[in-house]
Amino acid sequence: MPTLAFVIGVFPVLGWQIIQAIVSLAFKRIVLVLKEQYPLSELDGLNIWYESRFLEEGIEDMQNLATANLVDVMLNTRIPINRLVDWIDQSLLYLHLGKKDTDYGKRAREKLRSLGVRTATDLEDLIQRKKDSTTSSETIAGVERVLNKKDPPEPNILECIYATLKNEPNLFHIQQWKKFPSEYLQVST
Repeated sequence: MPTLAFVIGVFPVLGWQIIQAIVSLAFKRIVLVLKEQYPLSELDGLNIWYESRFLEEGIEDMQNLATANLVDVMLNTRIPINRLVDWIDQSLLYLHLGKKDTDYGKRAREKLRSLGVRTATDLEDLIQRKKDSTTSSETIAGVERVLNKKDPPEPNILECIYATLKNEPNLFHIQQWKKFPSEYLQVST
């Protein structure tokens, strides 16, 4: 028993998962309510140590991360800003695609990933290229086929996601961070 207490103290996320597994054996229906819809563990590159840092700041899932004050999270967790920005960017896309445990959400994430779209800004860049006519219409049509459930789509899910992403408060900061190095930190030769 002291060993279990030590493990839970050092690895609170792991301890919580152990407790959930034990309780789920007895109360399967009740534990489903406790399951997070958008767990942080779904983000690329996020390990148990970073997840523990987020939990200390009250960030328990992707929704909390996507809406958190970026400066406060950066200062309090001391996570490198490039990683933090990438995780928030991934969170924004995942939240707009829907739950991973649904067929649509899982399929959309996997298909977008196979097309090289892993963040909200990746999706925005793709749509912007469509509007600027710098990407072939076949590429955009492929992405639209991934997201839309039927032909012809009513409405176009790709355009809807693009429109709703514009209202995300942290997206502006992510866009500015991603522009910053290319615009201001050019190395002169």
